[in-house]
Amino acid sequence: MRSLKWIKYAFLYLMVLAFVLPMLFTFISSFKNNNEIFSAPFSLPKIWRFENWQIAWSSAGMSRYLLNSFGLAIGSVALILIVASMVAYEISRFNFRINKLLLSFFLMGMMIPMHAIIVPISWIIGNLDLKNNIGALMLLYIAFAMPFTTAVLANFMRAIPVEIEEAAVLDGASKFAIYLRVILPMSGPALSTVAIFNFLSVWNDVMFPLLFINDPSMKTVALGLLNFSGEHGTDYGPMMAAISITISVPFILYIFFQERIENGIAAGAIKG
Repeated sequence: MRSLKWIKYAFLYLMVLAFVLPMLFTFISSFKNNNEIFSAPFSLPKIWRFENWQIAWSSAGMSRYLLNSFGLAIGSVALILIVASMVAYEISRFNFRINKLLLSFFLMGMMIPMHAIIVPISWIIGNLDLKNNIGALMLLYIAFAMPFTTAVLANFMRAIPVEIEEAAVLDGASKFAIYLRVILPMSGPALSTVAIFNFLSVWNDVMFPLLFINDPSMKTVALGLLNFSGEHGTDYGPMMAAISITISVPFILYIFFQERIENGIAAGAIKG
């Protein structure tokens, strides 16, 4: 048993190194030039080049791209939570003929890979002249996030005791009031979990912005990283600084909401 315990700890330490080392390499490299990165990748810089961060933040426009990504991610997540929570409430709390069929319809959406329908989506966006349209981009994120988000929320809401709603009905609350004042507050752990996952999905997405955003002023941070690669080579120092800026947002987000994410996952697993 003790040897098995040591094997588990060794595996966990290896997993930590597998995640930490690339981030450490990226951060250290952000203060080097190309020669230092290739000649001594894991050593500390001989000269700390803080100007790489200045180049990434101002000259390469990462500050603008950061704001664009924040707006896109926060707006998309807010709409996803509003729509998916309403659908999940109807599916989980009301019995009607196509209830199970409707949930199966949403679950089937999780089986469709994004790349399989990218051609028809591109055709629709192009013909409707919706390129460089943030609203259209948000609709795409909502459509692809609905299956997962609805399934998680419906599973969580189904475990909320019906007696709480019955008490609210006796107090004269309408269905919408019960949804707004009872179901949503009690679904906080699940809402927090799907919000974080969807935020990271939108934040890290490259495909949709690359296909549907041509305006440089509307680029996201994922597209902004492409600015560092040119026909005359790549300046890896500022690129590593830009990558550090990009990954710092989800990292900080997880640090602050780690407990909520873990509680939401654990609660969904127990109540499901």
